[in-house]
Amino acid sequence: MRKKAWLFIILGVIILIVAIGMVVGFVPTVRETIRDTLLHIIGWISGISITLYGVWAAIPEPMKRLVARILRKIPNLPNVYKRTTIKYEIEGELNAALKDFSKEGIGLTEHEVCISWLTPNQEARESFFREGKAYIKLDFSEKKEKLLVDAAVIYCGGGLLPAMRQYVEQPLMRTIDLMFIDELLERRKAISSRAYFTQEVLPNEIKVIPEIKQYMERLALISQHGLFLHILLPELRDYPGHVPPRLALQKHMEQIIAFVEFLDRTAKDRENKTETGLLHVGEIVRIGIVLVGMQAKLQLQGTKPYVRRTAMDGDNGAHVVYLIGYNLGLDYIPKIAKEAMKRKIADSYEIRKYDALIRGKITKQAIARLTLPDMAGKLFLKEYPDMEAWPDLEDEEENVIT
Repeated sequence: MRKKAWLFIILGVIILIVAIGMVVGFVPTVRETIRDTLLHIIGWISGISITLYGVWAAIPEPMKRLVARILRKIPNLPNVYKRTTIKYEIEGELNAALKDFSKEGIGLTEHEVCISWLTPNQEARESFFREGKAYIKLDFSEKKEKLLVDAAVIYCGGGLLPAMRQYVEQPLMRTIDLMFIDELLERRKAISSRAYFTQEVLPNEIKVIPEIKQYMERLALISQHGLFLHILLPELRDYPGHVPPRLALQKHMEQIIAFVEFLDRTAKDRENKTETGLLHVGEIVRIGIVLVGMQAKLQLQGTKPYVRRTAMDGDNGAHVVYLIGYNLGLDYIPKIAKEAMKRKIADSYEIRKYDALIRGKITKQAIARLTLPDMAGKLFLKEYPDMEAWPDLEDEEENVIT
């Protein structure tokens, strides 16, 4: 303490001497010297600051997160730097997960997350969306693990499927938000944050909206099979573009619930090792799902049963057909999709791969989304009268849910 006191005393005396000298004229050049020195300092600081800001903006998100983590481990780091490092960590985790979804073709969100902190006189967390960014204000006093979950919850409340939210009943939409957050946290391997989410956030949400529990059980099974991210959310994303005019809001809600029930049945069929096609033809959502995985059928009959089922689904009203492959089906998915394109049953397709937990075992899956032109299935069946001789998936009734 004495050293610090003497330092201040000496500094104060020097400043006083300079000030007196300027007043009485003993130091005539001090004013110019100080002015020039200040201008140099301001110039250097401005140049360095602008350059550093540009370099930081150019650094990839993973590098920013790494720098933030390193800085946070520095002991006695000033509070202003702690706030900045945690801000970049949370932004980086959320934006990285959202970009991962987009890379897989699951473009569900349109906004980049930007975190700021509540001022002392602000109590409620808040957010707003503008010009492609989601601005979220959080309480810095909370733990980082909790802040990550809070930011995700706030973000999904307005940033996940924004155009679709008006068509889904509130309990189901909130459950979709929560399931998406769980997927996001699992992908980022945020173990502590996910524990807080499952042990505190979910129970509190269920207390407020009891229906969430029932929907969560259904969506959990759908998610386990990869159908939540790869079928449900993409179809909900595209739903507003197919909405006919003057359709009652209640009708929309019924459509979406029926679609969720269809995917739930599909997941259960996979649990029961049912090898067949499933078809859902609603007023707006019209899709077929074809499971491709029975090794003996693929080896003996090749692509024909699956091409035929795709055409039949199109003839029965499907606008989109998903081929889901596993085991040997991983290799056959591209062949079936190309065959459907060649025969003009489909006009486009995209293929993604993912891992799914089926009957207690993680298995590699492939999914192809085929878009079918109107009447393409019917025209194909008419053009090839020998189609009746082509093998079908199963000699059983078609599974249709309307």
